[in-house]
Amino acid sequence: MVLLDAVRDGAKITDWIIAIAAAIGVPLSLFAFIKLVLRDRLRESQIASLGDISNQLTNQVQELSAQTQQFKYQSDMMFEHNKLFERQLVLLHKGQQDNSELQSQQIELTKQARRAEIRPCFTHESISRLGAVSHINIALVNQGDVAIEVECFLKQPTRGWLAKPTETVQRHGGLNISINDTLANSKVEVELKYQDADGNSYKQVFVADNPNPASISRPELLTFT
Repeated sequence: MVLLDAVRDGAKITDWIIAIAAAIGVPLSLFAFIKLVLRDRLRESQIASLGDISNQLTNQVQELSAQTQQFKYQSDMMFEHNKLFERQLVLLHKGQQDNSELQSQQIELTKQARRAEIRPCFTHESISRLGAVSHINIALVNQGDVAIEVECFLKQPTRGWLAKPTETVQRHGGLNISINDTLANSKVEVELKYQDADGNSYKQVFVADNPNPASISRPELLTFT
């Protein structure tokens, strides 16, 4: 009997030990669970913060790209005017040249200077994409003179008119191009055609192809008066 009582007492003690261990383990498990939840929330906050930083960097890159294009346009215009002025000086110093030929070249240089003065030129300001099936907004600015009968034709990813040749964009005026139902991150290519105040026609091509920055070509003279 004594032995049986001892075994029973030992079993009770074991039960108490197990109960105490379980009681201690519950708050520890709860503490570990709370710690994991807080850690996950911290990671989510860090990921959201990284997303904000990424968006800010993207906006800064787009702004820098737009400023670079504007500076390039101004530099190209200055270079072109300097070349025309240099050619005019060369002609003035060619006194032995035939007078009719000299006059013809001077007239042509005057026409070129006039075209350079009134030539429209669009630069890229920004592009934004929204959604998995993307809605794309392209913002362009006319850094040159007035552009008449502006037309926009989408060449990629699909083909179709975006704007018929009816719009007029003044100097420093904006041109917004919207494209719907386009696959996200697909290459976008838009062709612009327009005329200047004298009826000379030009073409520019806008290209956005991730991850490369968006760009727009220099005005290409198609026909002139």
